[in-house]
Amino acid sequence: MAENVGFFCRIDGEKLALLNSKTLKKKVTRDYSESREQRKFFAMLQLRHPEIRQFTFSIPNGGKRTSSEAYRMVAEGLTKGVLDVMIAYPVGKHPGMFIEFKSETGSLTSEQRSMMYRFLSVGYRCYVCRSCEEAMQRVEEYLELDAVEHKI
Repeated sequence: MAENVGFFCRIDGEKLALLNSKTLKKKVTRDYSESREQRKFFAMLQLRHPEIRQFTFSIPNGGKRTSSEAYRMVAEGLTKGVLDVMIAYPVGKHPGMFIEFKSETGSLTSEQRSMMYRFLSVGYRCYVCRSCEEAMQRVEEYLELDAVEHKI
């Protein structure tokens, strides 16, 4: 269960994120499950692996934009199908890792599937995760690959 305690967000008893006063005062009308899980993931990653968090970022491809904003962003390199999160931290022979957050009923678009295959073909690890916990499990597995690959 999430609860706000002072300026901290606690989820299952673990302090996850420092919230600012604007966040606390803001009226939230919807909380999209993918967004919620992704926010929990970043907060949990900061607590458990702060050294990896500094190499991890979101790629905001979705969302509504005006046509002029969309045109500008595409000209700046916005690409359909890029996955939600990149961990730009090499482990073993893998240059990094991507995570796509999906709701329980969500599925990959054809562009996301194509992009995932491209990343996999050059050694990236790619996962579709339906919860923060699943994403953290994949990060733990990824970080352990180096030790496993050195044993072989």
